Amino acid sequence: MTLARSDLARLIYDRIASRCETIFGDGITGLEPSGDGVQVTFERAAPRRFDLVVGADGLHSAVRKLAFGDDGRFEAYLAGS
Repeated sequence: MTLARSDLARLIYDRIASRCETIFGDGITGLEPSGDGVQVTFERAAPRRFDLVVGADGLHSAVRKLAFGDDGRFEAYLAGS
């Protein structure tokens, strides 16, 4: 079975849209964990606190880098052919 990324994204969004806030058209520039959530700073919007942050920004995710550090810490050549 093959499922296009855009179809998967639409299915996920349709499922959560009425229960979760989804932000499009802005970027995350900072994450600061606290005891009861995460303080998030944005490129355009004012900072806000969230219970959960999901970064769905691609292979070299800026959100992942903010949360866990440089990709190089987690990537390794496995000598596959």
